[in-house]
Amino acid sequence: MRVWSVNTNRKDLDGLGAKIVLSQDRVVTWYLNDLDNIKIGDLVLSFNNKKRVIAVGFAISDVMGYSFNKSSLGKTDERWINIDWIWKDTKLNNPIMLKSIGITWSLRRTVEELTKDIDLKSLLIEIGKRKGD
Repeated sequence: MRVWSVNTNRKDLDGLGAKIVLSQDRVVTWYLNDLDNIKIGDLVLSFNNKKRVIAVGFAISDVMGYSFNKSSLGKTDERWINIDWIWKDTKLNNPIMLKSIGITWSLRRTVEELTKDIDLKSLLIEIGKRKGD
């Protein structure tokens, strides 16, 4: 199992990425990126607004999208992976800060692997604190 962060920000659509993550069982991006590296069973952290994790879950599908011709993908083409969320910050009022789970550097890309850097015990503790929210 690998651990991934997926940035759901989409500046031109007023938080649409976060709304999709929180209302649907998927994580979404809008252009060709490393989403293809995420495999079924990998742990996915959806983050929004820089250093805030808004959902944590397991990938349960391969990459899906409306166009599978990678050479024709544009910046507005939606791609997604279905996720079995184990926790979501549904009201966007109690996110998990990256620092609290051992990530001290800024995420630089839309999809980034965290496997070697994340403190999974701290992540589980943070999820447990919020589970009743």
